[in-house]
Amino acid sequence: MSTAEFVNRLPELLRPNPARVVIRPYMPSTETYKYAVPDQPRAQRIADRVLALDPASLHDELQRILDDFSGRHREVPSLFLRRFHEVDGIIVCDCEVTHEQALLIGAHFCNEYSYEAAALFNPSIVLHPD
Repeated sequence: MSTAEFVNRLPELLRPNPARVVIRPYMPSTETYKYAVPDQPRAQRIADRVLALDPASLHDELQRILDDFSGRHREVPSLFLRRFHEVDGIIVCDCEVTHEQALLIGAHFCNEYSYEAAALFNPSIVLHPD
């Protein structure tokens, strides 16, 4: 069978709208899994990777993320810093960090989400019989 029997191509073209994206907290899974490190939660491993970066790599990575997010969101550095303070000492060990490290750790505990894309590409969506 050819794909033509299964696919109905329509003239509509869907394009992303960056204005319709939100930033929400990201919380890594706490479940144990095959590659889990005993006594070191995933969230802590994420923070440890940021803390292990040399200053040049840290600056470059932070700048790349700020440039990317700033095109779609306002006050991104303050949002990342607020998120860092939410996770510091709660899901990651309370630690001394530089301002740039705090921003990058905060960025790693945020994710972008589009409600419309989630609804549109929901695999359980079906045509209503009416």
